[in-house]
Amino acid sequence: MVLRMSQPSKDSRTGIYEYRKRVPKDLRPFVGKTEVIRSLSTKDVGEAKVRFAKVAAEIEERFANLRAGLTSLTEFEASTMAGDIYRNKVAANFQNPSKLSDSMFVQGLDALEFKNHPDNSKTKAIIMPGQEALAKLVTAKRNDKEINAYLLERGIRLYEESMDLLRTKVAKAAHRARMHLRDLSNDDVNPTNDPYSDLYPKKGEMTKNNTTPSATIAQSRAPLLSSAIAEWANDKKTSWTDKTREANLVAAQRFLEMVGDRPLDQCTKKEAREFKNALKALPKNYTTHPDLKGCTFAEAAKMAAEFVTAADKEEKLAREKKRKPEFVFPTMSDKNVNKNLGFVRAMWNWSENNFDDVPPNPFNGLNFRLNTSGRDDRNPFTEHELQAIFNAPLYTGCKSSDSWLTKGNHTPSDEGIYWVPLIGLFTGARASEIIQLNVADVATLGGIPYFKITDEGEEQGTKNDGSVREIPIHATLLELGIEQFVAAQRSAGHIRLFPEMPKSRDGHYSSAYSNRFGRFLSSLNIKHAKNSFHSFRHNFEDTALDCLIPEGIVDALQGHSSGGMSKRYGKGLRKLRMLNDEIRKFRYENLDLSHLGKN
Repeated sequence: MVLRMSQPSKDSRTGIYEYRKRVPKDLRPFVGKTEVIRSLSTKDVGEAKVRFAKVAAEIEERFANLRAGLTSLTEFEASTMAGDIYRNKVAANFQNPSKLSDSMFVQGLDALEFKNHPDNSKTKAIIMPGQEALAKLVTAKRNDKEINAYLLERGIRLYEESMDLLRTKVAKAAHRARMHLRDLSNDDVNPTNDPYSDLYPKKGEMTKNNTTPSATIAQSRAPLLSSAIAEWANDKKTSWTDKTREANLVAAQRFLEMVGDRPLDQCTKKEAREFKNALKALPKNYTTHPDLKGCTFAEAAKMAAEFVTAADKEEKLAREKKRKPEFVFPTMSDKNVNKNLGFVRAMWNWSENNFDDVPPNPFNGLNFRLNTSGRDDRNPFTEHELQAIFNAPLYTGCKSSDSWLTKGNHTPSDEGIYWVPLIGLFTGARASEIIQLNVADVATLGGIPYFKITDEGEEQGTKNDGSVREIPIHATLLELGIEQFVAAQRSAGHIRLFPEMPKSRDGHYSSAYSNRFGRFLSSLNIKHAKNSFHSFRHNFEDTALDCLIPEGIVDALQGHSSGGMSKRYGKGLRKLRMLNDEIRKFRYENLDLSHLGKN
């Protein structure tokens, strides 16, 4: 049997050939139609076949993108898309630039959104008190129709965080397009020179300013920076969550944008230091800063450095005149700078192990020395805070599982909202480690019930290899009925211990729960900047040491890397017995939980 290839079809009314394809059933909710029809804009059959092949490839890529599900964008990818939208807007209106829809309403939104607009202060002044949030929402989503059409055409679906990033990039791109078209309509610029197009990368290439001469590249056997980043990301795709992927790639792409696409052996320590200084000059979440939003990394770094210089001068002058500074420009914390440097350092380390002729890592030794330890990021809960948590309606009686902050007669002891804090209190495990537990991860060996923190499950992961561990179940959890709860979940056929607590859109089990737990603390009037679910981990560590449990045992229970653990404590049942003997000593002296399990 010979399979017949798809061919262009001719519109009987016009004689113009077109591409037609049925939309697969699973994709129709996203495409919004049952068939894709696209004009090939020609009556010549030979030309139609050439154009048909190109359109067919585009449509298949679109369908593949839709099936891939929600995706994240790096900043570089968002800039590329914004550049496409910019060029499309200019091209569509180039012949008649004065006809661009640029009403007084649009100009007013421009004035409101961009601080460098001459009417910004006047426009802000006319916003009614209390309507600031609405005005911000209107400006943020003003280009959504254009963005959604662009994404739909390519079959791309974005996580909300990436959609917000793209909105920011497109807002400035659309504003630049309107400015350029206004200048064209007034004969104020040369029509052959577009002042903004080269600010945006094109798909598959760097900006012109960052292109390295091919002669220079040919002299090196080291991989191009862009190739190293792509290969690194491809190798890590199964171990990274979407959030981790985005964070790593954004940092690496920013360095690429700053130094240009060149072989790794031509990237210098000086450039790594300059990248560090550029990060330090930027504020946290600079892409949303009113003076920097929509800028490329290189543009933002240059502008931010000028702001920092101006702020330093103002601070010095204010000290001399003993007054409060009028202009302050808060920059990224040293910790966040170190985190971004670490992402690029990791890429380089991977490249050293996987490519030839890669020089020593230029990012080694560049981290800022922090004055505080990681421990100082969160404090343990105080005795008052701990008692307030376990005296809350969640544990003494709430209205329902949905209204668990309100007093009532219901105790949700068959759900994760009840058990996750208790397990955190008596294991020191992270929220993500607890929420991802499967029913099979609560087991018994040698008569000792224990939790198995593992990355073996399909949807499971740990912070590092040392985080894989077994934790004997504390007597208090047994008294409260944890084994009966697990048995009920097993009888119900659940795989996961807490199936009602799914992963968040960023690929983490803990993200949505962390926000929920923060609201829980706020409802008890005990929330502050230094406490969170992670505080249970510090409570466990402090209490274990106060109970004279050896530090090495505490490390084993919490999953801290500690050399020689196997030699000192053995493996399997021997180690579990050692841990169980020690955890029997563990108790919170001034925490009253006697009311639990009695409702």
